[in-house]
Amino acid sequence: MGQLRENMISEMLVKGYAPSTIESYTNCIRFLACHYSRSPLLLSPDDIHDFLLFLRTSNKSESTIHIYYESMKFFYNMHDLGGIVPKIRFVRRRKRLPETLNDVEILGILDQCSDIRTKTMLVMLYSSGLRLSEVLNLRLSDLDFVRKTVFVRDSKNNKDRYTVLSSYAEEMLSIYLKIHRPTGFLFYSPRDPARKLSCDCIQRRFKQLASRAGIGKNVHIHMLRHSFATHLLENGTDIFTIMRLLGHSHIQTTLVYLHAKTKDLAGITSPLDVIIQKTRGDRPVDGLLPFQDC
Repeated sequence: MGQLRENMISEMLVKGYAPSTIESYTNCIRFLACHYSRSPLLLSPDDIHDFLLFLRTSNKSESTIHIYYESMKFFYNMHDLGGIVPKIRFVRRRKRLPETLNDVEILGILDQCSDIRTKTMLVMLYSSGLRLSEVLNLRLSDLDFVRKTVFVRDSKNNKDRYTVLSSYAEEMLSIYLKIHRPTGFLFYSPRDPARKLSCDCIQRRFKQLASRAGIGKNVHIHMLRHSFATHLLENGTDIFTIMRLLGHSHIQTTLVYLHAKTKDLAGITSPLDVIIQKTRGDRPVDGLLPFQDC
């Protein structure tokens, strides 16, 4: 679908879609074409229905199916064939608190990593609060070792921003630069220095390192960014500074980290403990009966 893809990219660029959205939508349509081994313009409404059923039965997440759905709507509306895509409802996603890693877990993952490139990337992800896509898009000129800043260009919602460059990250980068000597992308593909590294590669490596570090929870690499924000908050950084460093457009997005921080909970005494202390002092639990059904 070479020409169809180019036309779709042109249309999305005219309408102001972000590069990441353009890539996601075109990949979805390419997958649709590969699934049926023919042009998506030759598909029937039944084919689209069956494809959506295939996504559902493949245990794809609701958000992933939604991206496929929106990409098909855009593509077929562009060719005046919008009626081919059925109207479907999506379950409203339950809001979850961001999952984080603690200090010991983060150091454990880094200690398991002996590859200078991977370790430098992980250090940048956590110490600067970057998204994986932002790290992969970094160029050498985006690093300011004098001001200790990282320039993040064309991030989510087409926003540019600055974030911090830690001293430890600077040390790792100095070693990495001497060994790999990047000229384009900071973290380039081993097969082609002109291309950036694959997302899948570093995500798989991160899970392997977490497993070797003995971390039992289901980890994902975005947890490093969540940990950056949560740990800054726990260390006293104000919420507006964190919002700026993360590149959020709305303060409500950053406020979720207020609910995720747990460090200050260690100093809170349960009211039950207060009552017990008042009435019994330090006497041990006694007078318990054997277990009985209620």
